[in-house]
Amino acid sequence: MGLNRDPSAWDIPEEEKNLRKMVWWALLIHDTWTSFSCGTPPRIQAYQNTLPPPDLKSLSMIEPPKQCKAEIYTALFSLTEILSYYLDVTQRSQKSSSDTVLLENRVDAWSESTTGRIRRIILRGLEMDTPGASNLRLAFLSVQFLHCRISLEVSRAVVDEVSCDQFRHEYFAGRRAAEDIIVYLQELSSQQLQCFWMPELSSTFCFVTSFLFRGAIEWELAWSEPSENSALSLLRTLINTLRTHKQDNDWDIGDNCLEQFSELLDSGNVLDMSIGFGDIDFDELAILLAEDGPQETTMFPFASDS
Repeated sequence: MGLNRDPSAWDIPEEEKNLRKMVWWALLIHDTWTSFSCGTPPRIQAYQNTLPPPDLKSLSMIEPPKQCKAEIYTALFSLTEILSYYLDVTQRSQKSSSDTVLLENRVDAWSESTTGRIRRIILRGLEMDTPGASNLRLAFLSVQFLHCRISLEVSRAVVDEVSCDQFRHEYFAGRRAAEDIIVYLQELSSQQLQCFWMPELSSTFCFVTSFLFRGAIEWELAWSEPSENSALSLLRTLINTLRTHKQDNDWDIGDNCLEQFSELLDSGNVLDMSIGFGDIDFDELAILLAEDGPQETTMFPFASDS
């Protein structure tokens, strides 16, 4: 159908040109976030596309009265391009025998390039009544967390993970990124929960849960550094918050995470608030995770040898 080609110079009605552009941009967003969710390479490659990305000018010509929505949409599209970079890094790492992976912090650079309403939404959580704002902020936090996870696995490939200060720094950065997602989840209002959410973002909670589970068992236990913000404490908060949103607002974005992890965490008494972390049998928990827990290697191939 040629949707990937720029129709600007074509001899067709403007309405058809605009429709073709909107369909192609939507396909690119969907394909990239599906790749993130499933851990598979994107089906659409950059060289296959000659259509420029959306901007406020082009969108205002299509839907003049919807300036706020146009800002959200262009921000989501540009963030999706940043996500494509990180997906490419994970795919290249699988094909390379080298332990050295050059990782640019493009998500921070992207956030620093934002201005006005978009900057207030993604960094401060303000103006969240803007249509699409809640989804955009979770998408941003998801890419931020992905950067931290890749950075952690890059350092893990070349250093001793238990004793190296650099690895500990990368791990705690990842845990803070996970905490940002959990705190944001707690702050969502009933109205925001009823807004539009990309279904692919449901995988974010699975990735965060798997990361925290692994961090608690493999690293924090070895470091013996108890904290109110420990991985297990954050795990409890995440699962309980997802359950509350499901029960009170029928929010289904957390369903995948609850289905994959709730039974496992309940069987290990991790979610029982009356039980201290010192009373949890971590050896048994590790066995349960190995036998019944979902694997995260599809999204993070650096960990495939662990």
